[in-house]
Amino acid sequence: MTPKAPRNTIVAGAVANEAPPVRSDRIDMSQRVIDAILFPLLSMLIIAAFAGGLGVLFIIIEHSAMGLVGVIVLGVAIVVGVPAAAALIQRQIER
Repeated sequence: MTPKAPRNTIVAGAVANEAPPVRSDRIDMSQRVIDAILFPLLSMLIIAAFAGGLGVLFIIIEHSAMGLVGVIVLGVAIVVGVPAAAALIQRQIER
C-alpha cells in the first residue's frame, strides 16, 4: 500500500486535500454582472418612490383646504427652492 499524504501538506505547490483556489477574475466578473443589474434597478425604484411620494403630496394638498393654490405654491417653492439651495450649498463648498 502506498501511504497517503498527511492532510494539509504541500504537494507540488498546492495543499493536498483542499479544493483549488477560485479564480479572482470569475468573482470580479460575477460581481460586475450583479452590479450592472442591481444599480439601475435600485435607481429606478428610488426615483419611482420619490416621484410617487411627490404625487401623493400634491394630491393631498389639492384635496385639503388649500386646494389648487396650495399645489401651485408647493410647485413654485420646489422650482425656485431646489436650485437656490443647490447654489447656496455650492457656494459653501467652494469656500
